[in-house]
Amino acid sequence: KTSSNISSMLQDVCKQQQTEIDHITGYLLDQARRLGIACPCNERILKQIKAR
Repeated sequence: KTSSNISSMLQDVCKQQQTEIDHITGYLLDQARRLGIACPCNERILKQIKAR
């Protein structure tokens, strides 16, 4: 069962450590820009997370 697992990103947040958000979402946004695809929701989410 995986219900008791804690994601690595949540573990980082709980420990007040840097998360992988830039690598995961940043990569997605970089590729989308390269392909000319708009990702306003992902951009907004990344901005909101980084503002915390």
